[in-house]
Amino acid sequence: LEENRLAFMETFESVNKTIAECEENLEAGKERIREELEALDVRAAELSEEVEHRKAERARCAAQIEPKLLKRYNCIMNNKRDYAIVSVEGNHCGGCHMKLPPQVVHDARNPNKIVSCNYCGRIVYCPID
Repeated sequence: LEENRLAFMETFESVNKTIAECEENLEAGKERIREELEALDVRAAELSEEVEHRKAERARCAAQIEPKLLKRYNCIMNNKRDYAIVSVEGNHCGGCHMKLPPQVVHDARNPNKIVSCNYCGRIVYCPID
């Protein structure tokens, strides 16, 4: 009975040490998480500020665009959710990758024309070489 009691006490001491180590690790982990959260809060504030700046810049630019063209752009963006204006890549639309008719490619080379892809409806242009 005495030996069992001693073994139990040794086990109890080792468990207490393990608990203490776990609590130390927990506190260290909490501190790391607190630091990471603070860094993420700072980054979120920076990004929010940048978003507001970009929105103001977009509004300034949008005010200079013809309303009919801006409405068309916004409609495409609402439908496609990625790009409204894409480049012609080797006679293919940069958005849907479908082969464009030669006339559309030719018209896309003209900087004075607004040309749409026949398949996805995105505005296409040819990059200046």
